[in-house]
Amino acid sequence: MRNKNNNEISPNRKKYEKPVKNTIIAALSIALIIPLSTILFTYANDVKAQAMSEQYETAFQKSHDEAYEKFYESAYNKAEEKYHVKNEVSIIVDSIKQEEKLEVLKVSDVEFVIRDANKENGNVVSWLEVTGNGVFTVNLKASEFIVDNERNYVLVRVPKPVVNCAVDYKNIALLKFENKNWIRNGNYSDGTDKAQEDIEKGFRLIKEELNSNQNFNKSAEESARTIIENLVLALNSEVVGLKVEVEFY
Repeated sequence: MRNKNNNEISPNRKKYEKPVKNTIIAALSIALIIPLSTILFTYANDVKAQAMSEQYETAFQKSHDEAYEKFYESAYNKAEEKYHVKNEVSIIVDSIKQEEKLEVLKVSDVEFVIRDANKENGNVVSWLEVTGNGVFTVNLKASEFIVDNERNYVLVRVPKPVVNCAVDYKNIALLKFENKNWIRNGNYSDGTDKAQEDIEKGFRLIKEELNSNQNFNKSAEESARTIIENLVLALNSEVVGLKVEVEFY
């Protein structure tokens, strides 16, 4: 209470005024802190909830994708096993197998048939040059074709090439001919008969040479192998990585 003389605050009032002010400030602070804490708590929960939601969605999407991929692969494999759904092209050899005489090599040979003037030859002298041609062929009808579509592989087993010979009459050359019997009896037919005999003898020599010549036979096999391989590859140009092998028996 104030002093009546100087209007001053009494010492007792000052003593209790300070604690009251402190109490009011504390109460106001608490009143402000509680709503602020509530706001912060709510915000923190919202942030945490959003983060959890995003994590859940990410995990869900990942699990969904993995499950779908696993299901897709399983379904595809089952369909593949059941229906053999493949992008394959079957290897074709049927048209090749119909070829009975596949020409693989052409060769030629020249033989000389010489007659001396003696009783055995009928006093005929002749030098005859006989030319003959040979064609090596392979019988594909007698061949075996082993086709492996899974490995893109074809094995062709064929008979060895054989040679067919013929006389080249256009290129026969009579280098020398003397028939001393003509002087006595003028038998012209005797000379022509001897010439035909010589041609036949020359033809036999040509056949022996073409059949026994190892270089010819080796070349015929190499040529046959190349031709057959190329025929199979050409017919199956859509087959990637096709391998063709040829064996002779």
